Amino acid sequence: MKAKKLLSTINQYKKFKSLPQNDFSYNYFLSQKEEMKKAHINFVKLSDFVSQIMKSDNLDILVDTFETVDENCIYKSEKHGIKHNIRVSLYAFYLSDKLKLDRSDVKTLLYACMYHDIGRVNDNEDLAHGARSARLVDKLDLQISEEERRILKTIITCHSLPDDRFSIESKKHCFDCYERCETLFKLLKDSDALDRTRLEYPYIEMSYLRCEESKTLIALSYLLEFNLRKRLNFLDSSLMLVI
Repeated sequence: MKAKKLLSTINQYKKFKSLPQNDFSYNYFLSQKEEMKKAHINFVKLSDFVSQIMKSDNLDILVDTFETVDENCIYKSEKHGIKHNIRVSLYAFYLSDKLKLDRSDVKTLLYACMYHDIGRVNDNEDLAHGARSARLVDKLDLQISEEERRILKTIITCHSLPDDRFSIESKKHCFDCYERCETLFKLLKDSDALDRTRLEYPYIEMSYLRCEESKTLIALSYLLEFNLRKRLNFLDSSLMLVI
């Protein structure tokens, strides 16, 4: 993937357009903003979001993830394709930077963002696609430790399951690194949920998000999704359907 051009596009946020009134998510966007104001949640500005990403000491990890992603295994769809993975990765990277995760956790989290849907067979609700995706992770040439691989597979497995299943799965496979696994699980789930703004009815709700920091990105997620919906047309068109 052309990471430098991708990040250059993100960095041109001053050229991004406001959400137009004829966009399918406009009215929901307005109601979400009002809900956030009532809850006294501060919005993260797009400029601050981009600045946090571009100035991060871990930016090289994000670039490397985008450059080395195995695009052949990415699920090709209008809802769960590569643009979805890109946005999820951006949200997760921003949150990981705000929470000051160490570099190995950032890397594991970004791998999860890029590969969490590779086991999909359709765009429908499918509780088992996380487990299928996790099994396919073993076929990828990822430079991570055995512990990180266990965490990666666990959080990918659990991202499509109800939250109460996480405790069971993580204690089975990641008992020795439970807290680390739990943090990355929450960030993956939240980042994935933030990109629900791409759906024709944006099912994102504050109650879906586990971390308070994630809630500050709700309003921004509408603007980022709208502006990246068709902007990343320089990427492989066979993968880049209008997502």
